[in-house]
Amino acid sequence: MVDEVIRAHRKHLRLTYRGWEYLYWMIRREIDIDLSLLIEFLNSFRHRRWQDVERGREYLRQHGVLLSKIAGWVL
Repeated sequence: MVDEVIRAHRKHLRLTYRGWEYLYWMIRREIDIDLSLLIEFLNSFRHRRWQDVERGREYLRQHGVLLSKIAGWVL
């Protein structure tokens, strides 16, 4: 479900904004998405939900942006 929400955000940004506005909002949303994924992953890790940690690790390795992708490889 998370993947669908992320794809919808990206799709609608392209439809709504152009030029510098698009670039600004794209960067801002990517940072928000990345931090949200990272926090959710670390929360699963903290609560020792190992099955969620494994699924999250694989997802972050494939779809993470920067910080979350690094966490997927390191943790």
